[in-house]
Amino acid sequence: MQANPEIQISVASPQYAWIRLSGTAVFEDNRAVKEDCMNNPIVKSQYQTADNPIFEVFYLKNPHGVIADFPEIRCMNSKEYMETTLLWRNSRQCFSVSLCAIMVPTERTVNRMIRQTANLITGSRIAAALLLLFATPLTGAFYVLYLWCGVSDMVDGTIARRTHSESRIGERLDSAADALFLAVCVIRLAPEIRFPVWMWVWISLIAVGKAVPLLWCAVRGKPQPVPHTILNKITGFLIFLIPLVMRTVPVIVPASIAAASATAAAIQDAVVLGTRHKEG
Repeated sequence: MQANPEIQISVASPQYAWIRLSGTAVFEDNRAVKEDCMNNPIVKSQYQTADNPIFEVFYLKNPHGVIADFPEIRCMNSKEYMETTLLWRNSRQCFSVSLCAIMVPTERTVNRMIRQTANLITGSRIAAALLLLFATPLTGAFYVLYLWCGVSDMVDGTIARRTHSESRIGERLDSAADALFLAVCVIRLAPEIRFPVWMWVWISLIAVGKAVPLLWCAVRGKPQPVPHTILNKITGFLIFLIPLVMRTVPVIVPASIAAASATAAAIQDAVVLGTRHKEG
């Protein structure tokens, strides 16, 4: 060991939890550590006194440790420190190893990561929507990004509810992602769609109807996110289907159905936002 001091030491408990330590062994003639080791009956019976010439102690330089407790393996956490003293003996010597700063992940850390999953998915929708700006409409790459935006919009809310991680920040991030996705789709798909004038007028009125209540709340000092109502979800799904079916049916058909749903949703939004404003 003195010739090759790079070592690993592993011990296990009766419950099959184990610790593995590795590092560079540095021997030292530390009388205080030897005396402390003598408090262990096994060491005492093997070496009798701290002056025994075959009794050596060392510490680990540049230590690294892993603690495992099956079935869960716990990694290191820089904010949690654990002092471990390991006594290891064989027929000739006993070593005292002191390892500091073994980092063990907490359940709180894991839960925090899980709670961020929904927001990460929402963030990926924002990234995909931005990439849509550079994809040629109605091509394979466009549809891949487009479908991911739709799928992520369906699953992020479900994950947030399942993990009990709903938050005002997440709700606003989701609303921003939806608005960006919609704006990008309009920019990229409008040149590909031929609507009659009356449809563009209808769409404009819906946009104004949805924007006015939000602006009114913001001007009154109580900004609100877009309500996540069932009608809004249905409208979003119907709008989402338009590029997917526009090559098989006249585009005015799915667009009219989506516009009717959006009109009802805008009216409901105004009612919900007015109620929130009064209660807030």
